[in-house]
Amino acid sequence: MGTPILVGTDGLCSGEHYVLSLDHPVTIGRSSGCEISLQKLPRFMALAEDARVGLTDFFAISRQHLRLRISGSIAHLDNLSAAGTWCDGARFDKGKQIDLAKGPVLLRIGPAESFQLMLVDRGELERIRAKTRPMQLATTRLMPPSTTQRL
Repeated sequence: MGTPILVGTDGLCSGEHYVLSLDHPVTIGRSSGCEISLQKLPRFMALAEDARVGLTDFFAISRQHLRLRISGSIAHLDNLSAAGTWCDGARFDKGKQIDLAKGPVLLRIGPAESFQLMLVDRGELERIRAKTRPMQLATTRLMPPSTTQRL
């Protein structure tokens, strides 16, 4: 089995990545209280206040939009938004389980924010690290001591 990783592919999260811990839920959304908070993304933080207000795609994302938890190779996805969440192009409104051993999946929240969720081996993790910017989860309790450092 590999290491679970979430890589931003489109939107403000593009080019960011998060290494996930097994059996620890992670919430993604606009709220600063989410472990993966879109408000804390470097691209969002770099915008002037008037530019932030004009981001209609950003405000289509719920404060707490998606919760995910990885158990072994199984990703447990819980949509928390009335707007729904997409997995590989198909909308789901409640919960969904995906076997990541079969390959990566594309998750989309709102009109523009997309992530690839996958299990990777050490070599692939190093390639992703070289191409993207590591992001620390907001709540360090989710990360084991060996992975709390910026990757």
